[in-house]
Amino acid sequence: MASLIKAKNGTFRIMYRLHGKRMAIYAGKMEPREANRLCEKVEELTRIKNRNGRIEESEDLCKWLSKIIGTNLHTKLVNAGLLETVKDTQLGSFCEAYIASRTDIKQQTRINLLSSKRMLVEHFGAGTDLRAIKPAHVSDFKATLMTRYANATTGRTLRRRGGSSSPMQLMQGS
Repeated sequence: MASLIKAKNGTFRIMYRLHGKRMAIYAGKMEPREANRLCEKVEELTRIKNRNGRIEESEDLCKWLSKIIGTNLHTKLVNAGLLETVKDTQLGSFCEAYIASRTDIKQQTRINLLSSKRMLVEHFGAGTDLRAIKPAHVSDFKATLMTRYANATTGRTLRRRGGSSSPMQLMQGS
């Protein structure tokens, strides 16, 4: 369990145990409510890491993480051992790495994910930075799919996830 500690100067520190070792993240000055939310996220990350789980298991956590990538907070969580570094934020290589990391899926699911990747790269371009894709861009992608494919194919492409939160869902913010 993560604990929130407030120093006399108004800064916050979050204490947690990662694989039995007591560790801390210095969160700095922030509103107490914001510090409590951060403490809850650290606690959830710690629970997942301690049982060698996948962050993709928690949709809320994935959405939150997609918002903090590239910030100082993300760097602190990486340095604390709670997250891995984001190696590449380009759409093509991100999708390839995501599909390659999915060792728990069947071959047909892998083929379906590759098909969705092809559609994404066709529309956005392989070199597009993930952080540049906003919900409005995803709406344009959906409209493009609807002109090319049946409603069922469009819906399935947007939902396709191989058992956990997909990159497409994270970009949609749904």
